[in-house]
Amino acid sequence: MKADDHIKTFPPQSVIIKEGQTNDNVIYVLNEGTIGVFKGDDLIAEIKESGIFFGEMSALLSAPRTATVKAMTHVKVTAIPFDFDTLYSKFPAIAKKLMVTLARRLQEVTSRYDETRKRLQAIEKDLSRNVYTMEHEMESFLQELSHAEVDKAMARAAVNRQDDSQPKNAGEAAGSGQK
Repeated sequence: MKADDHIKTFPPQSVIIKEGQTNDNVIYVLNEGTIGVFKGDDLIAEIKESGIFFGEMSALLSAPRTATVKAMTHVKVTAIPFDFDTLYSKFPAIAKKLMVTLARRLQEVTSRYDETRKRLQAIEKDLSRNVYTMEHEMESFLQELSHAEVDKAMARAAVNRQDDSQPKNAGEAAGSGQK
């Protein structure tokens, strides 16, 4: 098989790898163009850098593809049938580059995870502070409302006492004085 037999071209929007696809033990090297990496419908990465490997995780793990890779522009890739033992013994420089690439990707994911965790902790702290503030504002409001209700009830009671102590009509007023 000639080296050119491994070169594949894809027009824009073509699917190169489909998420969930059974592993075909092929890794790809981007020669030219731009690819998009998708989880479901979400674009999670756009790659333009020539020489980048992709599709290696499922080949290394003998697992289904974990993401969909689409050509965003006209793309040319080299499709390499993958057997790590053969790759390691016959092409140690490529095997090393693959391992370094995986290590960098892991480092990047770990860094993004740490940043996301810190952002979530800050959001949680802000939410806790806001909930605490709202609880105290609500407590103050309820106390004010209670005081206002007590004041209204006392005013009504005072009006009722005043009404009870005053004669209802003129005949009652005259009769009360003649006992």
